[in-house]
Amino acid sequence: MSDDIKPFHLLRHDHGKSSLFFSADAFYHDPVMVILVAGTGIDKDYFNGYAWKGIVTKFVMQEYPEVLAQLQFDPEADMFSMIAEDHALLERIAHQFRAFLRNGAAVEALLMATQ
Repeated sequence: MSDDIKPFHLLRHDHGKSSLFFSADAFYHDPVMVILVAGTGIDKDYFNGYAWKGIVTKFVMQEYPEVLAQLQFDPEADMFSMIAEDHALLERIAHQFRAFLRNGAAVEALLMATQ
């Protein structure tokens, strides 16, 4: 796994699909969590995979609206997961979403634009 997408994980499944996933608390101590809490109203202790689904969906709709139908979201309380047949697409999303989370102004703008 590439260091620039940590804490994200990419997994190729035997049946031709791939997953992008990460722990729901992966950013618990990251400065971006302050922005996410303020923008969503969800306390960081309750920021779960379903909350991440909302953020990732907004990001994909902004950056890749044409591929949204190719993605299957499968969040759980303790993790976020997204499945697709196109591994390269998930890898591209992982790299761009990780870079996006490092840019507080971009995160704030996305949250403000979708409220």
